[in-house]
Amino acid sequence: MGKLLTVPQVAQILQVKSSTIYGWTRQGKFPHIRAGRLIRFSPDQVNDFLRTGSRESKPPGVEGS
Repeated sequence: MGKLLTVPQVAQILQVKSSTIYGWTRQGKFPHIRAGRLIRFSPDQVNDFLRTGSRESKPPGVEGS
């Protein structure tokens, strides 16, 4: 695993407020990693979220259920 991203970094990438990112993680809509009170994000999961528009990333060519 490479370097993890912080909430402000992800907010900047997605061009939304940090509070939006906190809300999405609280609701389970955005993939994240918790280390105690810290919230971090895998760049790969952020890219998958951008590509698919959802928390679950599926391999190309696989249809949803």
